[in-house]
Amino acid sequence: MTKQLKTKHIKLERERFNKSQNGLCAICKQPLVNEKRTPHLDHAHGQEPNPHHIRGLVHASCNTALGSLWKVLIRTGKLNALGLDGVTRWLADAAEYYLQDYSMNAYHPKKLTDLAAKFKRLNKTQQILELQRVSITPEQKATKDQLLKLYKQYLKIL
Repeated sequence: MTKQLKTKHIKLERERFNKSQNGLCAICKQPLVNEKRTPHLDHAHGQEPNPHHIRGLVHASCNTALGSLWKVLIRTGKLNALGLDGVTRWLADAAEYYLQDYSMNAYHPKKLTDLAAKFKRLNKTQQILELQRVSITPEQKATKDQLLKLYKQYLKIL
């Protein structure tokens, strides 16, 4: 039977996982030292595979993202519908789905709206630089609304 980790040994366990993972997050494979918050000893919760066992050392942000995803799978009924093995396969299939090349497919109608919204969030200097990048030279005294209008005109001809 696997032993229960005592709270006073968490630091040592964190160091052990850090060494075995070569200082990289078990999820994103990026260095663990680059985050402001202490890396988390990630563990499986009650409805996850291998409940309560420590899985690895991860960034706090990766731990939050993974936990949020798992909660969504529970709330949407995916876990109940597919079962534990099915949801685990679903996660692997979803990752594979994201990695496919869709560049030959048409753009979604929201593309222009999304690009315009992203442009609108830029400051005026960044907006001017973006317009210049696409060979549009706006007047220096143009307002942000005028710059946005120019950008939307550009998007319509794409």
